[in-house]
Amino acid sequence: MKRFSKMLALGLAAALVFGMTAQAESVNGGNSDAASEAMKDAATVPPSTIVIDGEEVTVEFKTEALDVATFEEVKTTAASSTAVNDVQGRIKAADQNVTFVGEPRPVAAFDLVKPEGLSDEQIAKGVTVPFKLEGGVKENVRYAVIHFLAAGGFEVLPATVKDGMIHATFTSFSPVVIVEQEVKVETVSDDDNNSSDDQSESSPATAPKTGETVPVAGVMALILAAGAAFCAKKARYNR
Repeated sequence: MKRFSKMLALGLAAALVFGMTAQAESVNGGNSDAASEAMKDAATVPPSTIVIDGEEVTVEFKTEALDVATFEEVKTTAASSTAVNDVQGRIKAADQNVTFVGEPRPVAAFDLVKPEGLSDEQIAKGVTVPFKLEGGVKENVRYAVIHFLAAGGFEVLPATVKDGMIHATFTSFSPVVIVEQEVKVETVSDDDNNSSDDQSESSPATAPKTGETVPVAGVMALILAAGAAFCAKKARYNR
């Protein structure tokens, strides 16, 4: 009877442990699903009119939330040193007058679905896609788009901000991550340049010339002579 009670207690403990593990996995999976859905909704892709083969075509883009495994993979890749260097290099190539504050931060991640009505040949010529962020674009921030290729690996696409949206050109469609990089902009104003020029021009006029040192020396000699006379007079008075 005692042996049966011990085995029963052990079985209940094991069932409790396995139940807690399954529950934890369920919760973590649910959180990842919710995070992926939130990152998808952080950006929308409005319809866009593009020119292909000389004709204007209105394209409707669709986005889908990433599955948990893909979502975790793209997040990890976006935070890797390789991706960070590529993003910052792309931004620096477009604007040499910026210094980076921290590292790039993902603001949206989703699967960009191939538009209907476009052939692979048309897409290969380049399709510019507009992304509208939920909170809008920010000041002192630069953006880049990390595009995960179907064949593996990724590329960092240059992103331009126009009409309050981020634009990037794709030749294929697959998961993307939009990242933002806070920057400081170093600018040299025209007033600073003019001030430097004025100083350089005025320096020759205000600087003493070699020939002007003779009058100064004469004045110093007079001052010294007057001081010596005063001291001599005072010495005679003291006697």
